[in-house]
Amino acid sequence: MYPSFSEYLQAIDLASDTLSKLRQLQPVRKADGQPYFSSGNFAVVFRMENPETGAWVALRCFLRDVPRRRERLQHIADYLRKNPSPYLLPIGYHPAELWVETRFGQSGEFDLMTMPWAEGQTLATYVAHCCEANDHRNAGRVALRQLAHRFDAMANWLLAQPFAHGDLKPDNIMVATDGTLRLIDYDGCYVPALHGLPSPELGSPPYRHPDRQPQQYDAHLDDFSLLLLSLELHALSHTSDLFSPMDSLIFEPTDLENPGASVRWQQVRQLPVPAIRARLALLEFAINAPVGPILSLRTLLARDAQMDMLGLIPYRQKGRWGFVNNNRQVIVACQYDDVGVFSEGLAMIRSGGKFGYVNQQGGLQIPLLYDEAREFSEGLAVVRSPNGYHHIDTTGQSLTPDRFAEAGMFQEGMALVRRNTGWGFLNTSGQLAVPGQFEAGWPFSGGLARIRQADSYGFIDRRGQVVIEGPFTYALNFSEGLAAVEQGDKFGFIDPRGEVVVPPTYDDAGNFSEGLALVQLHGRTGYIDRQGQVVIPLQYEPLLMGVLYPFSEGLALIKKGGKYGYINQAGEVVVPPTFDEGGNFSEGRALVCKEGKWGFINVGGQVIIPCSFDHAYSFRRGIARVRLDNRLFYIDRMGSGYVDE
Repeated sequence: MYPSFSEYLQAIDLASDTLSKLRQLQPVRKADGQPYFSSGNFAVVFRMENPETGAWVALRCFLRDVPRRRERLQHIADYLRKNPSPYLLPIGYHPAELWVETRFGQSGEFDLMTMPWAEGQTLATYVAHCCEANDHRNAGRVALRQLAHRFDAMANWLLAQPFAHGDLKPDNIMVATDGTLRLIDYDGCYVPALHGLPSPELGSPPYRHPDRQPQQYDAHLDDFSLLLLSLELHALSHTSDLFSPMDSLIFEPTDLENPGASVRWQQVRQLPVPAIRARLALLEFAINAPVGPILSLRTLLARDAQMDMLGLIPYRQKGRWGFVNNNRQVIVACQYDDVGVFSEGLAMIRSGGKFGYVNQQGGLQIPLLYDEAREFSEGLAVVRSPNGYHHIDTTGQSLTPDRFAEAGMFQEGMALVRRNTGWGFLNTSGQLAVPGQFEAGWPFSGGLARIRQADSYGFIDRRGQVVIEGPFTYALNFSEGLAAVEQGDKFGFIDPRGEVVVPPTYDDAGNFSEGLALVQLHGRTGYIDRQGQVVIPLQYEPLLMGVLYPFSEGLALIKKGGKYGYINQAGEVVVPPTFDEGGNFSEGRALVCKEGKWGFINVGGQVIIPCSFDHAYSFRRGIARVRLDNRLFYIDRMGSGYVDE
């Protein structure tokens, strides 16, 4: 028999006396003095604070028995620890951790689960706010369109993992302030170590297959949920009138039981959008098929991602720029001096020294008014007017009347700005959240921003408080929960609390990427893991100008005998070092150079695009910018040029 919610509440109220190894945690309280909590069918979650670090922790107390729960959650915790991802949070399982006085005078010690507190809103709340915010500027639709594409990216990643969440629904997905998606509530997860066991739960309707049974417990648990959620988000990004303020975004369980009689189903079917119709057809097939993998879902998501990636493509004709579609049909006449790649539905254009933006339909969205313009990020773009830099939204409206000497793009809801007094940060409400007080600053990453003051590096939080002080003679941004810092003349790594995880040992160090970081010692480079263990021996030569290239798409650039090649995360040479220069992989292609000419290879090391260009840039959104004979233009993934001269 497990304690009731009220019995857990009494125990958490006295946490310093009732917790064992976690007694440093204290409940975060509301204005009335009661602890913050949320309760469901299987557990109650309390928001706790670690006074030593100021970090919030989610403490999960169980209300019902689940067979072999301890074994399951320990396997899940082990998997999450070994396979970190921006979409997942680490968990800790704590046997016999909380002392609770239960009914009838009984008492006992009960297991707990902890995880970092996920800041932001649930996807359900975020979508509701977006649907309410559909004013004349269509701010809600823009936000929902961005959310749908971010969700599809997460879905594509999930479908490639040996892991499944098991209860995907809007309340189990958090949307952070920077738009990042994270999954919470891991009780029903599947990991390979649990193969052969029955599922501890069946998921929540309507986001589970109507015929799902306990024996269906494998890496494809989420296929149905991902398809349904993707469909709902894309549909709502076109019309918020479909939003249901119940336990789902659009569809109720009865809609899936009998689609032919469902009014909502027919309303979605009438939307004239190929991406929505393709998802609806696949969902109808999945409902009537046996429970199992939806094999064509990854193909659908990848195809749509590629189409969205391309959008309209910059096209050069007789020295002037315009845009063509995927069929190379001219949509925007070649009339501009320069154009940019589409970002969040808009692309920069320049004519007569002034900048503006066009939309995906080829229309002039924001007139040619500015002296400089950059890509959109998080719904805002940096532009320069005669009196300084500022940010505009997708309608051209300024975020704030203030103007700055310099300004950066928004990341994690904050943008770096500088007046004459120093660097600070602007939030998405247009408020100067961190006054200009620092000698130098860098964008937020992982909730912290790198700054320099009095020639020493440190890190601030979103309030502008210095939470990690050096003295560090140099530092990099946080990446995958760790930051490289230099103390004296050696580099090591710290965590977000400022604690040393990897002692300062190396002559140079790069960011963690895909679980590994490049380090250099005595003129040789290799890779370490997050525990500081050398997993790829330091045997390679330093790269170009000391640049430390991280792992990207499973491969990393190396230099041996003066030539460049690529290794995988096992340290195996995948592409032998035969090139004069090289770059990171991006979208399945990597820049390589031979005899002063640039081209591209694939992950197998095959030269897909011959080394024939004077210069080239990495692929972004399906295209790459290249220079040949002093002409700039774009090419596709097979090297075909978008140029007519």
